[in-house]
Amino acid sequence: MKKLYILLTFGLVLSFASCYKPSTWVDENVKESQGYYPVIQAVRVANLPASGKFAVGDVVKFEMKYWSVDPINKYDLYAKVAGVETLFSSTPYVYSFVPEIKAELILLDYTVPQGTAGTTITLKAIITNENGLTRTSGNVNVPVQ
Repeated sequence: MKKLYILLTFGLVLSFASCYKPSTWVDENVKESQGYYPVIQAVRVANLPASGKFAVGDVVKFEMKYWSVDPINKYDLYAKVAGVETLFSSTPYVYSFVPEIKAELILLDYTVPQGTAGTTITLKAIITNENGLTRTSGNVNVPVQ
């Protein structure tokens, strides 16, 4: 009789555990009526000088690897200088799929402005799909000498 109670209790616990549905990556990144969010794999500065710092007037190549199920509309590059974030450029979509990495790779140019010597500029990008969904990249710090 005691074994029967143990088996029933164990079965009841298993039945409750089977009803639990954990959230998945898809649940958090897909909206049925709106489409799919873009996914940013990595961001970096592609042309970092040997000194590790850029000079005023230098062009910084902001590299972003990403993929998206839905078509991309544009890339917005933002720069934060002295605590003030501004839109530096808005670039329309350009097909840039690289089969070796199974993702798209885009280079966005940023010119280091006058008056920023001795500071660190923070760059980030926002990808916008044609359906209006966006994804913001991580920040990349650009030291200026």
